[in-house]
Amino acid sequence: CSFAGVAAEALIDALARTDNPRERARQYHARLARELRPHYDDMVKQDLAATRRAKNALDPDYKPRFKARVIKSFAEDAIMPAIRGDLDLMRAFMRSFHMVDAPNAWLRDPRNMAKILSTWARGKKRNAGLYPPKLGPGREEMYRSLSISADAGREHARSARRPQ
Repeated sequence: CSFAGVAAEALIDALARTDNPRERARQYHARLARELRPHYDDMVKQDLAATRRAKNALDPDYKPRFKARVIKSFAEDAIMPAIRGDLDLMRAFMRSFHMVDAPNAWLRDPRNMAKILSTWARGKKRNAGLYPPKLGPGREEMYRSLSISADAGREHARSARRPQ
């Protein structure tokens, strides 16, 4: 895990710089805050968004707003196909993913954004070869194949929210 590697390097540096335990702790904490906190905060945002998407998937009445649809399309129809179709873009993404660069730093590079937007502008049909293969059935199809009620997920979510 990249977190462990960065933390280990910070610990080695703190131990090498001083013999004072308090100063070591201060240096270690400061480096973790500087190098890991931005990634941690980004991961928390991603987790909250994933939780929100999972809850929405269980709500048959959920209709995403325009902004949510645009963001979803940008991720699925622009970013992902662009990454799959451009090695330099993939490398930039991976540098951020593996915590070599700041979270999403690659998205702030105008050259990368131009590549992503041009991929998006080409449309799904022209980018068809850049989409990953479907890995399995959707939720409803899976429920049907397992002979489980389509409401099972919603019922489970409701019961999990009820106080015991």
